[in-house]
Amino acid sequence: MSKIDPKRDGWNDKTNFQINTYPDEKFEMPVNRSNPLGLLCELAVQEEWCEELYCGTCGHTHFRYGLLEIAHGKSPEDNDWIVNSAITDYHDLIGELPKTFSIENKISLLEICLETNIKEPKIPLDYLGMVLHHIAVKRVNPKVLRSQGYSVDEIKVLSICRARVLYEKLSRKWAKVFVKTVNVASGFWTKDKSMHFNVSNKSYHDLNNIIRSHHRVLTAQDLQSIEKDWENQEAFVKMQS
Repeated sequence: MSKIDPKRDGWNDKTNFQINTYPDEKFEMPVNRSNPLGLLCELAVQEEWCEELYCGTCGHTHFRYGLLEIAHGKSPEDNDWIVNSAITDYHDLIGELPKTFSIENKISLLEICLETNIKEPKIPLDYLGMVLHHIAVKRVNPKVLRSQGYSVDEIKVLSICRARVLYEKLSRKWAKVFVKTVNVASGFWTKDKSMHFNVSNKSYHDLNNIIRSHHRVLTAQDLQSIEKDWENQEAFVKMQS
């Protein structure tokens, strides 16, 4: 972990804690009225689609089919868009939902995500976490591909390699947005019930590692940690008021 620099990180000398300077942005997620991902998330919020990544009841079917549709070039603003809370027989209307998205579908979704402005409106991080979960691409070892007979030029144009490059690019792009909304330090309770914030915050450093590294990528679990940090931050602000 890098050492915290008070001047660089906006350290508050009085409380030894960086107060969030972006209070109006911390819950603002994708949006671009012409972007299918922003429109899909907006529809999901309006119709209250399932937000559970590992839901044992519906498996967040609406959202998964929605992602599959926009991967195929469709958008919620299209007249023939059919994914909504009133429909459940997607198997007959669209087809069987794959257990994992194909590399081609992931590339399509990654390109859409990279064009999405993650600023507004207020979209739950659970939906973004599900997006990251379904478009995740494992790191490819070039040495393994070379041992399989691929040349250096062939490796560069392989779909799996292109998908991984896009996934790393998206991770860094979103991490740069989120790192502005989390605290440099996290808090803990002492025996006398007073709160001290002088412990290095894991979310803050994880996001910086993602920005700097090609090996560390943004995951749904990272977004859960960010959300927890926001909750701690709100609790701190309430205590100070």
